[in-house]
Amino acid sequence: MTHLVEFFRTEDGEPWGLFVYGHVEPASVAKELQQTFERHRDLGEVDEEWDGWAVDPGEIRQYWMYQREDAPEDLSFYWCEAGRAGAISVTGIRF
Repeated sequence: MTHLVEFFRTEDGEPWGLFVYGHVEPASVAKELQQTFERHRDLGEVDEEWDGWAVDPGEIRQYWMYQREDAPEDLSFYWCEAGRAGAISVTGIRF
């Protein structure tokens, strides 16, 4: 199954989150997460210090996040706890 993989960076360009939407079996998305990270790295969107970084399937977790409508577009997602109004389930890596 192919998932929509998202890769978000901080204002400083550092990796912030690499995830798929929904709570899925973490190991089932490791390859897709790695491919997405490599694609962004190859496009020059990740600093060289991240060269050689690889997804560790044991570090993939299920999280919750929400989107602030009033935040700048590139800063609109925030990690949160389950049950928060507007929370979205995701599975991936927090940097």
